[in-house]
Amino acid sequence: QQYRLSRMGDYNSREVSNFIVDADAGKLSVAEKQLFGRFMEAVVKQDNVAARELENELKKIPASSFMTRFNLFDVYSTDEKKAGQVAEKLLKDQPDDITLNVLRAEVLFDYDKYDESVKYCDKLIGLWPQYAYALELRARNYQALGLPEKAVGDYDQAIQLFPANKLVPYHRSTALMDLDKYKEAIPGLLQAFSFNPGYIWTTYNLARCYYKTDMPDSALYFVNIHLQQHPDDDDGYDLKGDLYYDRDDYANALDQYNQAIHLSPAREIFYEDRGNAYYYDQKYSEALADFLKAVQLDKHRAYSADRVSDCYYELKEYKKAISYDQMAVKDDPTYKDAYVGLSMSKVEIGDYKGAIADCSKAVAIDSTFDRALGDLGWAYYCAGDNDACIVYSYKALHYDETATYAMFNIALATLKKGEAEKAKALYREFIAKCKDKGYTISDGAIDDLKNLMKQNVAVDDCKYIITQLFQKEL
Repeated sequence: QQYRLSRMGDYNSREVSNFIVDADAGKLSVAEKQLFGRFMEAVVKQDNVAARELENELKKIPASSFMTRFNLFDVYSTDEKKAGQVAEKLLKDQPDDITLNVLRAEVLFDYDKYDESVKYCDKLIGLWPQYAYALELRARNYQALGLPEKAVGDYDQAIQLFPANKLVPYHRSTALMDLDKYKEAIPGLLQAFSFNPGYIWTTYNLARCYYKTDMPDSALYFVNIHLQQHPDDDDGYDLKGDLYYDRDDYANALDQYNQAIHLSPAREIFYEDRGNAYYYDQKYSEALADFLKAVQLDKHRAYSADRVSDCYYELKEYKKAISYDQMAVKDDPTYKDAYVGLSMSKVEIGDYKGAIADCSKAVAIDSTFDRALGDLGWAYYCAGDNDACIVYSYKALHYDETATYAMFNIALATLKKGEAEKAKALYREFIAKCKDKGYTISDGAIDDLKNLMKQNVAVDDCKYIITQLFQKEL
C-alpha cells in the first residue's frame, strides 16, 4: 500500500517518507532520529514555533547524508530556486535518485521552464514507469507548452496507475477544455467538485463547460457558487454577464459587466462585452463609449474598431463608421466583418462601387460568408445590377436559409426588372415560408417597396404586394 501511495508522491511527500524509512531502518544517528521525530510531531500538530525551533536544532547536528537532504528540504520551503540548484549538484553523484529528480522537475515547472522540466519527467518515467506523479507533472508541462493532446494522454496513464487520486481528473478536464472538448471535460470536473468543492477553479470551469455546451441553467448554478468562493474574480462576473446576455436580459448582464470592469478597469474585453449588451439593447451611444474605451486600451484590436464602426453606423455617422472599419482591416486584413461594415456604410453614402469592392473582399476571404454574399447582392441592387443582386442573394440563402432579407431582395430585384408576376409569386412564396418557419419579416421589406413607389417604379404592383400579400396598410 505504501508503494502504491508513493506513485503519487511529490518532492515533499517523497522526502518525508524517505526520512521516516531511514529512521525506521536505523540509518539515522540517535540525535538525528530523536530530533526528527519531535520535528515531525510538531509538524503534525501544526505547531510552527516548535517545528522551527527543532529545525534549528537539527541544523546543528554534524554533517551527514541525512542532514544534507534535510537542509535541502528546508531550503525548498523558503527558496525553491536555490533548492533546485542544490539538487542539480547532488544529482551529479546520484543521477538516478527519484526524489532529487522530482525536485528538479518541479522547480523548473514553477519557473516556467517547461521543456527542461519535461526532460526530467521523461527520466523519472524511464526510471520508474509506474510513477503516476511524474506522468501528471509531464502532462502539466505539456499543457503549458500548448500540447493538450499529449497532456490528456499522460493524465490518462496517471489515472490508470493511481485511480484513487481524485484531483488528476480535474487537470485532465482542463486539457480537454484547451481542446474545446467541453462536454468530455464535465465528468472530471464534477468528480473534483464532489471530492473538493473549493479546489482551484473547479466551479468556474464547470460553469464555462456548461455554458459552452448550451446548458445555461447549470452554468449559472456553478458560476454563482464560484462567485461565492471568489467574490473578487472579474472573469466570473463576466461569464455571468454572458449568461444573461444570451437570454437577452441586458439589464442583468450590464450589472455583471459593471462588476467585472470595477474589478479590472484595464481589460478591454469587459468593455467589449458591456458594449455588446448596450448595443443590442439599442443604447448605441453607451455602446460606442465602451467600444472606444476598448480601442483606447488596445489600438490593434480589430474587433473593437469594427464595433465602434457598427455604433457609428446605427447613429448614421457613416464617414466615422468607415474610418474605424478601415482601422480594423488595417490591423487585420482578413477581418471579414469589417469589410462588410465598410460596404454597408458606403452604400449609405452612395459609394456603390466601393461597397461592391469591399464585400467582394469579404467573400474572397470566406466564400460561404452568407452575410457578405447577401450584402454584396444589396450593393449590386443599389448600383442598378438586379441580376447580380438575385445571384448573390440566392447564394446567401444557400448558406443561411433564415436570411429573410435576402429572400425579399430577390423578389424586389425581380420586380424592379419589370417581371411583376414573377415577383409577386416570389413574395407569396417567401411570405408563406416565413410564416411556416416562424421567421421574422423585417420592416425593411416593405420600406424597400415604398422606396420603389417614390421612384415611380411599379407603383400599382408595389401597392398590391404591400396591402394584399404583406397585408399592411400604406
